[in-house]
Amino acid sequence: MWTFIKNYPKKYWYYYSIGLVLLVITNIVTTQIPMQIQAILDSLIQDAANTSISHMLIILVVLALILALSRGLSRISFFVPGRLVERDIRADVYQKLMHQPDLFFQKHTKGDLMSRIINDIQNLRLGAALGLLHIVNTTMMYSFVLYRMLHIDVALSLAIVLPVPIVMFLVRGLVSKLYSLTRESQSLLGTVTQNIVNGFQSIATIKAYHIQAPIEAKLHTNTQHLKDINLNLARVRSMMFPAIASLASFGQVILFSLGSFALLQNRLTIGEFVAMSSFITLLAW
Repeated sequence: MWTFIKNYPKKYWYYYSIGLVLLVITNIVTTQIPMQIQAILDSLIQDAANTSISHMLIILVVLALILALSRGLSRISFFVPGRLVERDIRADVYQKLMHQPDLFFQKHTKGDLMSRIINDIQNLRLGAALGLLHIVNTTMMYSFVLYRMLHIDVALSLAIVLPVPIVMFLVRGLVSKLYSLTRESQSLLGTVTQNIVNGFQSIATIKAYHIQAPIEAKLHTNTQHLKDINLNLARVRSMMFPAIASLASFGQVILFSLGSFALLQNRLTIGEFVAMSSFITLLAW
């Protein structure tokens, strides 16, 4: 992974640097919006005729506009180098293939090479763009959100994040299965692609000897197997994402259970309660 980063994404460090600055702004504003809503709600409860509400609402709109701009630009700053990395890899792979001996092409089928050139390079592009974006963004988001939550109520915040390690442990097992099925799917996709390439290349021979039926049967068997693997992938994903989403539900249950007592004891305001609910959603995301 480090070799990949050093040879490709590192060359476009200036894009990533701009994206990093924009992500900092994005996460600051993202966590500031719930605090602004908290301030508005608390001001309304304390003084229904508060004339500063209009100014606070204007600030909220400005924050939303800044968030939309910084979030959009941050993604552009990460996605552009991802496309550049994809271009560089395709050029390098092509040059490499042009200098391979005949033995290499006897060992590696055309279908498998085509599958790698198309699908694997796309995955590397996603890793260089969306993958790095999520790694950096998630790290920042957790840091900023936890800081805001602890600033409101330490004990309640610790109780809310308690389910996080449990959910992460469950998701970890699903991710391992996801990786295994993905590798199997990619390998079989290369086989299916090779079957199709061979069929086109040998179409005259196939028709001359009337062997369409066994060729179609072989392709049907492989595509059926590929379908089964992808359905298993879909099942794993369908289990994984609800498991992650359950984090927000657990957090909300804890918030309503413990936060209600804090409200009754005046340790928590209505605005802070709503802000904590918003922060739980951000953590789950």
